[in-house]
Formats: sequence, C-alpha cells, structure tokens
Amino acid sequence: MYAREDILAVARTLLPALASLGGDASGGIAHELELLLSRAEAGEKVEDEILALLARNEATWARTRELLEPPLATVGGEELSFGVTIEPEAAPPLEPPPQDHGSVIRRTPHLDAPDEISTSVGTEFRVSIWVDTAPLSETEQGDEVVIEAPADVETVVVGVLATCSAQFEIVDEPYERLKIERDSEKSDTVSFTLRVGGDEDSGDAGDEAGISVLFVYNGRPVGSVRRSWHWDSPNGVARAVPTPAEIVPSLPVHVDARQPDLSVFITAPTRDGSHFMCSVATTLLPGRAEPGSAREWALPAAERVSAFVANRLEAMLVAPSAGARKHELLAAGHAFWEVAPEPFKDVLEELLAAGKAPEHIYVASEEPTMPWELMIPSFLDEEGLPVDRKPLGVEFAIGRWIRGDSTSPPQRVQVHDSFVIAPTYSVKPLGAEAELEFLSENLNGTKVNPVTIDGLDVFFGQRDASLLHFVCHGAVVDDDEAIYLEENEELRSGVVRALDGFKALCRKRRPLVFLNSCEVGGLVPSLGGVAGFPKTFAELGARAIIAPLWPVRDVIASEVAVEIYRRALAESKTPVAAIVRDIRARAYAADEFEDSFAAYCYYGDPASPLERVDA
Repeated sequence: MYAREDILAVARTLLPALASLGGDASGGIAHELELLLSRAEAGEKVEDEILALLARNEATWARTRELLEPPLATVGGEELSFGVTIEPEAAPPLEPPPQDHGSVIRRTPHLDAPDEISTSVGTEFRVSIWVDTAPLSETEQGDEVVIEAPADVETVVVGVLATCSAQFEIVDEPYERLKIERDSEKSDTVSFTLRVGGDEDSGDAGDEAGISVLFVYNGRPVGSVRRSWHWDSPNGVARAVPTPAEIVPSLPVHVDARQPDLSVFITAPTRDGSHFMCSVATTLLPGRAEPGSAREWALPAAERVSAFVANRLEAMLVAPSAGARKHELLAAGHAFWEVAPEPFKDVLEELLAAGKAPEHIYVASEEPTMPWELMIPSFLDEEGLPVDRKPLGVEFAIGRWIRGDSTSPPQRVQVHDSFVIAPTYSVKPLGAEAELEFLSENLNGTKVNPVTIDGLDVFFGQRDASLLHFVCHGAVVDDDEAIYLEENEELRSGVVRALDGFKALCRKRRPLVFLNSCEVGGLVPSLGGVAGFPKTFAELGARAIIAPLWPVRDVIASEVAVEIYRRALAESKTPVAAIVRDIRARAYAADEFEDSFAAYCYYGDPASPLERVDA
C-alpha cells in the first residue's frame, strides 16, 4: 500500500486543480476533500476515504494514478517527489478502493410554504421543514446540514428553530426535533403554523417578509434554510422572492462536540441590517439545553447595528487622553448592553442569580458588528438601583462566529507551521522580530516575501500553513477594513475574498489567522476589524481568527501576540478565548488605561484550546 503522506500529498496537489479535472462535480468533491484533509490534520486515518472520493470521477482518478504510480515514484529506495521513501514492492498497481461514504452525514434543508400569502391580519398558513439529498428549490436559500459521527451512529436528532420577520408570528412552539437517518435520503418532517400579525398598513416591518429555520446540534448551528416574500404588493398578496442558488457548503459539527455553557443564536429572517431574532440555550439550567422561543432584536428607530457600534467606538478612539478614552469605552459598554437582545440578558441574569456563571459564551450571529465582549451587564438590586458587573468579555471567555451563514467553527484549533506576513515600512516600521522569533522556534515559522498583494497571492497559491500571522498597519477605507503592505499598497478585506491564493490556502489548511493591525503613524486610530477581515477569513475557511476591533499600538501588539501563543502552547487545556479574555482584562484593571488590550477578540469556538500537531 502507499504511504499515508503520499496520498495526502496527492490530495493537496489535486485540490486546487479539481475545477479543471472534475467538471460539474468538482465542487462537491473539492468540499469533501477539504473535510478529509482537515480530519487528516487531526491525526485521523482517512487515506482510504480520500482514494474512494477521488475514484468517483474518471478524470480525477486518472490524475491520482499518474501522481501515485511510477515514474513519479522511483523504486530502489529513492524518494518520491513528495519526499516519501517507497520500496519497490510498495507500489503495486492502484485499483479503485471500495466506495465509502465516510462518517459525515450531509443533507440539504428544505422549507415548504405557500408561494403567495395574503397580507391580511389573521391569515394563517403552514410551513413544513425536512432534509434530504435533493437540491434547493428556486425560492429557498440554505446552508447544508452537516454532522460528523462515527460510522456506527445511525441516527442523529437535530433541533429545528423557526424564526420569522415582524410581519408574521409563530402560533406553535417554534422549536421541534428532527430525526435524520444515515441510511435514509429523506428525514421525517416537522411543521409550524404561522399567522400574519400587526398592522399590514404599517411600514415598520419593511418591504420584505421572511421565515428562517436554524438547525441546531449541541448548542451549535449545523445548517439553515430561509424563504422570503415581497410584502409591498399593491393587491394584498405577498409573492415569494426567487433566490436561485446552490446550497452553501458547511463545516461539520462533530457528534461528540461539547456544548458551550451558553449559546446565543442571532438570525436574520430579512437581511436589512436592523431586524434580527435572538434565541439562547444553556446547559447550566434544567430544561434549557435547547434554544427557547426566539424574540425580535432591533435597535431603537431601527438603527443599523453597524452604524450604532461605529459611532460609539469612534467616540472612544478620538478622545484626547487615556482617561477620556476609558470613560468613553465604559459608556460604550453600557450602551451596547442597553440594546442587547432581551433573551440573552434574561438568561444571563438567571444564571448569575443561581450562582451558575458560564465559563464560556458562544455567539453565532448573522449580525457581525456588535462587540459583545465590551458589553457591561447591569442588573437592578432589591432597591431598584443598577449594579454593574465587569465587561462581558472580561468575566467570560467569548467566542463569536460571524460568517453570515449557519456554519459553526471547527471545534479543534490545530497548528503545525506558520507564515508571518510583516511588511517593511519606510515610515514607522513595525518590530515583528519577537513574533517571528517565537513562531520560528515553536511553530515552524516562515517570513513571507514579498509582502505585496500579488506576491502573497502567488505564495499562498503554492504553499500553505496552519497559521497565518499578520503584523501590519491598518485603517478603515471607504467602509472596508484595510491593511497596508509594502510600498504602502492597500489590501482591503473585500479584495482578499476574491484572491485565488488566499482562497486556496484557507480551503486546504483551515488556518488560524492572527491579524495584528497596528496604528498608522501620526494618525488618529480608525475603527477597524469590527467585521471586515474576521468575517472574510471565516468565510474563506479559517478555523479561528484573532483580531483587534481597532488598530492597536505596535509595542502592545507584539507583546500580546507572543503572550497568546506562549500561553496557548504551554497551557494545552486552556481555551484560546480564555487567554484573550485575560488580555482584555488588563485594559480595565491598569492604572494607566490602554485601549489596545481591550481591542482583541476571538472569532471561533470559545471552548477550543490550541493544539500543536505533527505534520
């Protein structure tokens, strides 16, 4: 048989070429191959599954044979081109292995509802939800329901949480359970009754109505489906909005993944940036491990959350002194708590009153900009007076996931090698020596050159690593986050989303990304990092992201990065989110306020430690 590393090397080589080899089927093969390579990084033996997958397509199988068989492999003890030694008898003719569907249960979610709905108040209608292997309809949008389970697990039960826009109300309980059989292409069906509510002549609810269904397993989203209707029809009949699109691939949630102490789900039945729904689940209170009824979350006057956040953080960043910045940050924390979703505030108060403070909080949100870490909880005492607690992100380890879909982050953050992206600046150079030295000594660090958009894209298209560490100046440009490369070249997060090399690296390795964005010399720090790069890298496939909400002081940035890595590698059971929490606490405890410590956030699973693994 061929060596494990031969097969993995072939898989990594073929992954970026599948589109040209596999035709229409390449997307599905590529996605499954990514997942298999991720499992291989975790130490699982998936070689047979990889070969079975590549054998599904004649062209990919032919190329696999070319790469694995002579003349690429030289007999007589010589090395393969991949650097793996094979003896002559180790290279028998390669036959297609038996097809093996592996341990991943993958289904397409569906939401059946009337294509036309009367907008008259009191109108009732039924919707049905199930999963199967058929494609989405032309009026459905959705993300795959994906769960990883051992082959002997034949049945998985997922939660189905229905939410809706303000034009509707759910008559039944909005949460049901759905049984998925591994050997059955279609699940059973759950149904909900909805009613048109409110004043149909009111424009408060917007011109689009929507229903969103979130599938949940162990406190984590595992898929979703939604439909929407034009609500501004002149004849009193709302018609379904066509949304022809392929299913969005999802990362699997493992069947044995530990449920977070407190999970917060923010969904957007309509994506106007102002109206959301919130539901929570906690393992610390009896009967609350599954999401409860979702309630609407909207800011006063339907202000967009992104604008609300930006205005309050900008006030802190332009304050003239350290003391003034601290006051503004505390004021922002109170403002963020004031508008936080009521279901979250209610459950947190109940937990604290019961003496069951959560160790970590997981926020899976389709609203990417609210800095939950900075919220300052405040509850009334027996005399009706407010009692403030520490900021949420100082008291608890928080992990946010803001991809904008229902995909959950991987539950394991594994690293073996690293790239350091540190431009050379002619003005206000950044000292990345400490970070580069630490990563070189501990995580096989390599400094990337040249640090230009084209240079990085080519490099990432040819080489990959499990950790990307950026040390750059940063700012906000035209409502997008940007970092500056060599020769002051500007790289915006929106551009990263379109670069093939960045996409290939993230697709192959699911890296941890650390964005250390520092102040631009001589300028007032600009608001940044609230959604741009963390959201982009999450969408490209990063397993976790560490990034500041605004550019930080370069001296502090280097100190923070090295401390996070040192602690994470030394304390193998401490979640990365907990280490970031401890860093954040310094901002509020120090005699001389330093907002840089408060800026860092962790985007990923809040219970995941950093795991150093072999190649």
